[in-house]
Amino acid sequence: MIEISTGKDVERLIDLAIARPDRLVDIALCAPFIDDRLLPRLAQLAVAARRANCGFRIVTSRNSATALLAQLPGPPAFWRRTVVVNDRVHAKAYLVTPRGRGHAKAIVTSANLTWGGVAGNLELGVAATTGSAQGRRVVHAVREFIGRVAA
Repeated sequence: MIEISTGKDVERLIDLAIARPDRLVDIALCAPFIDDRLLPRLAQLAVAARRANCGFRIVTSRNSATALLAQLPGPPAFWRRTVVVNDRVHAKAYLVTPRGRGHAKAIVTSANLTWGGVAGNLELGVAATTGSAQGRRVVHAVREFIGRVAA
């Protein structure tokens, strides 16, 4: 399935991942900008994903990565495969892959991981799930893209 998405959909995706990381096998986020309002939620997500044995990776700018690493417990080196710096990335893409029979979901959007991006601004994007052939292609392409920019 493919449909139009907003910043609120990104917020809901993050909230779902925070609430039930045990139901997910992987979470991948890609956004150059993270603001102070979302840093604690993303740190909570990183810790919850690790405890639930769920893969978690975020690709972001150096400044945002530094700010996020300051919120995470332990030394930054512990999180080096989780928080990936890529200052060339301007893309905003979000992906969750469930355990078992659920459908993976990808959102490609204009929404950064900022309060404006997920709640204040009028953002536009596309959400796809693996529930259709076209959706599977989009989800696969997003997964491949995030893998490339995280390398």
